[in-house]
Amino acid sequence: MKDALSVITDATKGFVIPLAQRREISERRMHEQLGDQCVYPKSKRLIRDIAAVNKYGARLIKADMDAMWFEIFGDTPTRNISTLALHREAFEAIDALMAGKAPAECAKELRELIAIAQEKLEEIEAEAGASNIANFKN
Repeated sequence: MKDALSVITDATKGFVIPLAQRREISERRMHEQLGDQCVYPKSKRLIRDIAAVNKYGARLIKADMDAMWFEIFGDTPTRNISTLALHREAFEAIDALMAGKAPAECAKELRELIAIAQEKLEEIEAEAGASNIANFKN
């Protein structure tokens, strides 16, 4: 059973079959791995516990994760996120909170806002970096 509050549930919605095929397991087994057997929340708890007793160790984990994220996203060009799309996501997140929607729905909307805001930030930083490089060459 998947947890409605889990980011993994949101991230894999509509993608369970291709994910199972990629991992060469059955769809049923994929659902099991994404449900109560999901390692993501367990990993987060473990990292928090490590950080509580060894901040340096947690920083090593963060560096490794940052390298993984760069490997995943590093050479991917950012989409051109419009201000309208960013505004729409912000509105949907705030509207869910103000309407008193279920915590799972509020969490989903807030995650979507964070994701698109992060992508917009990367776009702005990439433009600024290109501008700085152009200015440096001149």
